[in-house]
Amino acid sequence: MSNAPNRPVVNLGLAGCGLAAERLYIPALRTLTEVRVVAVTDPIPSRIDSIQAHIPDCIRYESFDDLLASGVCDAVAVTAPPQFHVALAKMSLMAPVPVLVEKPLSLDLNGVAELAALQSKSAWIQMGFNRRYWQPVIRLRHALANTLVRNGAVNVTLRMVTNATDWVPVAGKQDPLDDLMTHQIDMVRFVSRDDVVKIRAMRPSSNIVTAELQLKGGGRATCHAEYGDNSEESIAMQDGDHAYRIHLGSEHIAPVSGIRRRLLDIGAAAIRRVSRNRSSLHMSYSSQLRSLANTIRIGHAPTPDLHDGIAVLQTTLAARRSIESSQWETVNHAF
Repeated sequence: MSNAPNRPVVNLGLAGCGLAAERLYIPALRTLTEVRVVAVTDPIPSRIDSIQAHIPDCIRYESFDDLLASGVCDAVAVTAPPQFHVALAKMSLMAPVPVLVEKPLSLDLNGVAELAALQSKSAWIQMGFNRRYWQPVIRLRHALANTLVRNGAVNVTLRMVTNATDWVPVAGKQDPLDDLMTHQIDMVRFVSRDDVVKIRAMRPSSNIVTAELQLKGGGRATCHAEYGDNSEESIAMQDGDHAYRIHLGSEHIAPVSGIRRRLLDIGAAAIRRVSRNRSSLHMSYSSQLRSLANTIRIGHAPTPDLHDGIAVLQTTLAARRSIESSQWETVNHAF
């Protein structure tokens, strides 16, 4: 591994060249000068070809072992299917190389405790919860700070629908619980600054998961995650006279509706078109990678970190138990 703290550019390796790497991370990397992809690996050669079509000078490796042994990477991003996340993260930490792990951290708890033991000052895990870098979500977190001071509780409703035909994974299975609701659970924790203690989840169909969440501080959240025909995403919060709403295509959190909100959204969209800027949701991947680079170079703690990944994993596992039992389930935060 190169001496990253003294380098203006962080050299990144990609472990997994599926759609997440091609559609999310490669466009984000084009906007950055402080991070560049220098190495890639994937068990499917054609997927490496697709990444090298965008980044011709990156080096391809037959295995992740070979990529780590090369020593060319200051950090790696694990964008492989979730069933491989823990094993690849473990290899990175043992190298030792810092690692960005796409959500979810895992599909079960096997090997997760070992990751915590392997982390060090020079090799750690940053979780890929990019919504934490979505500007309206950051604004909502700041706005809710006053609410939390006043009454200690928050109530949030989240809805996330992804066009399933437009996003078919190269490997692995699609599940809205692991794929979409993980984002929602993390956003609830992030904006509320609180942990989920109980959850009641249902799976009305294979493409839909809904859940009610109880927070430690007394707040509540309702989540809807779905593979549907049209992509949409929204977060709504109501607390007395205070109301906020986030939705795709908007950079604002208030007012929640009406002519003024519509004009604000139209104006923001027009500015993006004229300036040819991407939305802040798209740019959240750039911000996430910039945070990774800054953590390596400056030495501050990664965020979101392994603890956040474990907390969301524990909540999704409780959701699975709830779907089977049709009852409220307690989230086990003891680890």
